[in-house]
Amino acid sequence: MIDSQEHADLVKARQEVIQTKKLYNDQQSEFASMKGKTADQEKIIMNLQNSIDQKNLALAETQRRIDVFQKIQLDRGGEIGAPAQQPVKYKGSFLERLFKAFSDIFE
Repeated sequence: MIDSQEHADLVKARQEVIQTKKLYNDQQSEFASMKGKTADQEKIIMNLQNSIDQKNLALAETQRRIDVFQKIQLDRGGEIGAPAQQPVKYKGSFLERLFKAFSDIFE
């Protein structure tokens, strides 16, 4: 039986089954890995979408406050975007003025 063609065919078929089983196991592990990565990416996308929703809510609230502020300014007769008072010119701290004086002297 060892020398027969039937035995050779059985040995060859057995090798094919072993190779096919190995390939199947490799593909199963790759599929499981891809499935895990997909689940992680879906969670990331959901978190990013929630972040975008929160940002949009914050922007909408900020825009609403700006609109209310502008309406109050117009009701009071003020101009929108006009400063409430003249800005104060920055003169610098004592040390900054002292160093500037020395710098001016030594130039």
